[in-house]
Amino acid sequence: MAVVLRLLPLLIGTASWTSSPLKFPSHQRRHHLGSVKLAAGRGDDKDTEDTEDDTVAAAAAYSHLVSKLDLQPLVEHVAGYSCLKRGKESMRSLVNNNEDNTVRQKAALFPGQAKRRRQDWFDQQRLVWKRKRSRDGPAVRAARSADEAIREFNLVGQAMDVLVQKKSPPLFRLNKGEPSEVESDEDEWVDLCVSDDLPPGMDLYQEIDLQTILQAEQVAKLVIDTYAWADEVQGNAPELADVMLRLGDPVPGDDQTEEADEEERGSTIDGLIELYRSLSGAVEIVRSGPSLSDPYNRFSYVFRLSSDDARFPDLNKLRRKEERLLRADAKKSQQLAVVQNEISVVSNLITRRLISSMITGAPDAGRGVQALARLDTIFARASYGLEWHCLIPRIGSEGRIRIDKFVHPVLSLTKHDVVPIDLNLDQVDVLMISGSNGGGKTVGESLRTLRILISPPGRFFPSLATLALKSFGLVQMMMKLGIPIPSQVNSDRLTVDFFDEVSVQLGDNQNVAKGESTLMAKLNAVSSIIQGRNESGCRSSLVLLDELGGDTDPVAGSALSQAILERLICKPSSCKVVATTHSPQLKALAVNNDEFGCASVILGGPGGKGR
Repeated sequence: MAVVLRLLPLLIGTASWTSSPLKFPSHQRRHHLGSVKLAAGRGDDKDTEDTEDDTVAAAAAYSHLVSKLDLQPLVEHVAGYSCLKRGKESMRSLVNNNEDNTVRQKAALFPGQAKRRRQDWFDQQRLVWKRKRSRDGPAVRAARSADEAIREFNLVGQAMDVLVQKKSPPLFRLNKGEPSEVESDEDEWVDLCVSDDLPPGMDLYQEIDLQTILQAEQVAKLVIDTYAWADEVQGNAPELADVMLRLGDPVPGDDQTEEADEEERGSTIDGLIELYRSLSGAVEIVRSGPSLSDPYNRFSYVFRLSSDDARFPDLNKLRRKEERLLRADAKKSQQLAVVQNEISVVSNLITRRLISSMITGAPDAGRGVQALARLDTIFARASYGLEWHCLIPRIGSEGRIRIDKFVHPVLSLTKHDVVPIDLNLDQVDVLMISGSNGGGKTVGESLRTLRILISPPGRFFPSLATLALKSFGLVQMMMKLGIPIPSQVNSDRLTVDFFDEVSVQLGDNQNVAKGESTLMAKLNAVSSIIQGRNESGCRSSLVLLDELGGDTDPVAGSALSQAILERLICKPSSCKVVATTHSPQLKALAVNNDEFGCASVILGGPGGKGR
């Protein structure tokens, strides 16, 4: 076996993602796809360069894993249940990693011209703001441990109970049947107000208009209302309510010392209440009436400072004077110009005062909106779970996956009749799935003993040969992202244990330019998985291998595959392997070795009758 393993070149060809820190030699780092947990406080330039390379490798590995497991359409669908713009962006950021390159290319295409330079600055700053929010506390992220996944599902479970009791928060409106497409908030003004690197010539007081002031008022009100809702449901959903109730904790300012009494420190919710009082009723929307281009008067409106005398008495006094002069003769046109100039000066002073309040309250608003986004992503996953009859899994660290009547969520989105399957990776370390091509091995039933997955005639898809295998990786990633698992059986046996690392080798990675045949590409991929496990030191891993033992002489391929499997599951680290194969020698391993199990997928009609 050792001789065979030495033949495996240490090259590229796999997708492997782990939540544990990885360190790679500099000459191999670009070839290995793994994820990295960054260490803070490094001052050495070489360490900084290594960290950047590791970050790129981690992003590439995660992106490859998302693609191989068909995770993107599922997360995009779940993101559709979010009601807030920031909540949608947080969910979509879990599977979209090309945003940085898109913005950089766009910025390079439009050099020069002040307006375009300004737009490019905003595009770049949006990425900076998003990264900062992710560092400060992301609204949603993949769990890094079993305990973290359990806490996330506890929140999602409480949100499901709240929705069943019809006590949803103000930010969340559960549509019947379909996700919401409405993005109810616009909070870019928060990041703009706290930004300390505005480009030369940009005046913050010119960038913020009356519409933005009205948006700030609505954002502050939404946070305040949601905070009041959290106080009401605290008894039934304490951890869920705490997401918002934390805004009531004291927040020390820059000029406060450690000896300051906590009771004297202002809280985020207090700052938002003060902001709302400053902005409430300051801006109104005035319909200008129907026109030829807008006969139903849906889009013909303007924003202006409030006409309420109690809000701005001096301004409205001048407005009434202007109306009287407009109805007078032309001899008073000079006086009219003076009044209009006074209205402009007073309006500017009021607007600048409102913007100053926004700048002062922006840090509190930022924390409030981030709490809303966090709550929004929780309720989005809870809403998905209720609509698609999903369950909260039990999570441990023993390397088990057991789901009865699992319904593939991506296939369900295509409106096809999806045949439920059982996923069972419990008492064995290696599960071999066998069956005819296109028969569903990759969506197949994974059991310790030989079982048959029966699919109805005429309901097969070209990709089913990979989906059974992918299902194990998909449910593992759903668990890490806190997405409930769809199942047709309401059972407490649903178990998805936490694996530190998920590695996938799928498809034909033949590379003519590098002189890699299909077999060599697979060996390189498996070698990279083995090397990554050795270097990362992860405690547990899940490895998915497609068509193991193929693409070469059957006897040699089976011997080589057996050596690979035995090397993967060797101690001390824990590794579970799920593989598809046509090799009789590999399937026969389950007869004499308790560490191996076998499952079968066949074509058949109702009642188990083959066809």
